[in-house]
Amino acid sequence: TETWSDLLGVDISAIDTPGTYDLFSSVAAPEPLNALNYVQIVADSGSGFIYETTSGGIGYQDQDARADYVTANGFVNISKNFILADGINVTTSRNDIINDVRVIYGAAQDVMQVEELDSISQYGRVTESIETFLKNSGDADTLADRLVLLNAYPQPVIQGIQIQIDAPTMSSPLLNSLVGVFFGMPVS
Repeated sequence: TETWSDLLGVDISAIDTPGTYDLFSSVAAPEPLNALNYVQIVADSGSGFIYETTSGGIGYQDQDARADYVTANGFVNISKNFILADGINVTTSRNDIINDVRVIYGAAQDVMQVEELDSISQYGRVTESIETFLKNSGDADTLADRLVLLNAYPQPVIQGIQIQIDAPTMSSPLLNSLVGVFFGMPVS
């Protein structure tokens, strides 16, 4: 069994530990996955994400990382005076709906299914099957519930937003925050 501490000489400071979910051991990646695809499935198993750190390493954050960051650091607040109205692009799409989730978990490939019946009656059944390395049914149920909760109904998605960073009234700390933007940065 390998642990993060076994990664000799590798910086693991960007890896959230302990994780939110328990994963089962796997001797090898299911074929025909390469290492990146394998790591992505493992990250997705915990509703987390992998990313490249500023030093070129691999980072992982679990589903709670953003909420924890907001609690510790708050949001970067951007005044509406710096947002260019013609640069806002928001879409809402039926294609983003998932109202029937099947989470495949455990070494035996068991299935946990969660449905949102009101959404199904309104938009039709939209099923998503997600293969994970989750170990137990409780974690699979929690993940399936979360996925249905977040995806059963169309949500507006910001596709783009333009900010006037050369505005003479923009403060240096705000400008520095925008220049240092990172994946998952909480912005208000």
